[in-house]
Amino acid sequence: MSAPQELLAYIVSARGKGFSDEAITQALRNAGWSKRDIQKAFEPHEPQTKPSRQAISPLVIFISIMLFLLFGGACAYGLYVYQNQLKITPSPTPTPNPIPTTYPPAGGHSSASPSAHPSATSSSQLSSDISFAHNGFGFDVFKNLLKTEGDKNVVISPTSIALALSMTYNGASESTKLAMAKTLKISAIDTKKLNEESATLIKLLSNPDPQVTLSIANSIWARKGIAFLPEFLNTNKTYYNAQIQSLDFTLPSAADTINAWVSTNTKGKIPTIVAKPIAPTIVMYLINAIYFYGTWTYEFDTALTQVLPFTLPDTSKIQHLMMKQERKDFLYQETNAFQGVLLPYGKNKQLSMVIMLPKTTFSAFLGQLTHATWNSWMKSFAEMQGTLLLPKFKIEYKTSLSKTLSALGMANAFSESADFSGMRKQKDLFISDVIHKTYIDVNEQGTEAAAVTSVSVGITSIGEPKKTFLMEVNKPFFFAITDTQSGEILFMGGINNPSK
Repeated sequence: MSAPQELLAYIVSARGKGFSDEAITQALRNAGWSKRDIQKAFEPHEPQTKPSRQAISPLVIFISIMLFLLFGGACAYGLYVYQNQLKITPSPTPTPNPIPTTYPPAGGHSSASPSAHPSATSSSQLSSDISFAHNGFGFDVFKNLLKTEGDKNVVISPTSIALALSMTYNGASESTKLAMAKTLKISAIDTKKLNEESATLIKLLSNPDPQVTLSIANSIWARKGIAFLPEFLNTNKTYYNAQIQSLDFTLPSAADTINAWVSTNTKGKIPTIVAKPIAPTIVMYLINAIYFYGTWTYEFDTALTQVLPFTLPDTSKIQHLMMKQERKDFLYQETNAFQGVLLPYGKNKQLSMVIMLPKTTFSAFLGQLTHATWNSWMKSFAEMQGTLLLPKFKIEYKTSLSKTLSALGMANAFSESADFSGMRKQKDLFISDVIHKTYIDVNEQGTEAAAVTSVSVGITSIGEPKKTFLMEVNKPFFFAITDTQSGEILFMGGINNPSK
């Protein structure tokens, strides 16, 4: 029995393009062809009819992809497949971790590979609803904190806060759920869709670039001896990939265990979130941790960094290290309110830092900074030649969000009348506190940032191109780290004093 004509055509074409028999054999084995068919195909045979252009085309695709694999191009191609939702045709032989690429069919059959996360929709199905909600909520929290912090630096992660509260939201009912939905700006999103899009967002944001590390982790820590509804725990495990663990909160090691998880998932940048001893009324912690490290697409030259004056809110000046960069293709914009520049990270430029330098006072700029104006401004960046001077800074920030969230409409969730019967049948739970910590380090190479949000649950009883610009960020400024694909704002901050 001779080898299939299609296989012979592949081999003839591949040889014609200079590929060795060894490379062709390995490629065909990976594609699912049997060893016997391949051996027969390489045996001497009568000249075959010249294959049509249509018959050769799959081989060209196949060999090209195999070369991508051999020379390390699989990661880039895999990202392309993921972003464009190409149909994936795996080898007929099951493999533990199929490579996301397309092979020529063995035996003429093909099928689409399953999603890596059964509860996550594809990136093409991710609507703008969830990022729109996260960003709007983030601006509300940020501006409220600035009112109470005065001239202090404020750095938050809207994504971290929103995801931690979304897990908590799965246990809310009745008036408490309505209040949380309004504050989180998710009233128009049903719970199932919220969870599905949260899963998709987490998948989309995880390690989007070979030069960028971005990880999102969730966990739920429950007091041993307190019964919680399995549906609540399973929902958060399924959609948020939450690690769920029962601990004896009376032991000093309980806080150490939780803090070790936090430290691990922020690469040590935020070592603790839970204080010792754990209060006897606390029965659960719902925690989100985000870690980000990205190198600039265009790094700053350390030789150009110099000490220059930076003007503080009270108009006094300090001397501070300022990085410098000159480029022909900055993404820049200028309005009556501010100068703005967008600095991309990594190879794919999916993530960027946005710097906005107010033309008057920082407070006046904040008066114009809304969710709507942000969306408008983000559409207005264009390439321009210019010079940027940007301060190096390393900031650590910690705050309780209880008062802020209460002021934004969630007061009911913090009261003993709260209804979290979706967590536990008895209506005896409430949010005790929401602690948020962030860390950010901006230097010539890139940015390292981390955020942790802990929701502690208490129980009521024990029981223009030719123009150039100069943008010298030498006074209080606003920044945000965003994902350009989803529009999600991962971090935002107001820097009044980069030396603190």
